[in-house]
Amino acid sequence: MGPADSAHRHVDATFVFVLPDSGGFLVNGQPLPRAAIPDQLQALFGPRAPEMRAVLVWDNPRRRVDAQWISAVARAAGGDAFDAELSGWPRALPAAP
Repeated sequence: MGPADSAHRHVDATFVFVLPDSGGFLVNGQPLPRAAIPDQLQALFGPRAPEMRAVLVWDNPRRRVDAQWISAVARAAGGDAFDAELSGWPRALPAAP
């Protein structure tokens, strides 16, 4: 999983996965069971143009297998997964004014 390519530079309103050391999956800060992720990605990608079918993953070296799994599930749903850090995605969104 690498940085977002030029076709996916303007991804917004997507899922950002965090893989905590303690296990599980956080999606946009909320826990999501592994079993629900494939259906959620299908729903996210379904109505979107191909260049908007992307998710970002804050990689955890201790959870590489899970990051690779998210990537495979995203591809199966018609999209892709990219490394959030390499893509320049902010760790936290700025506070509202």
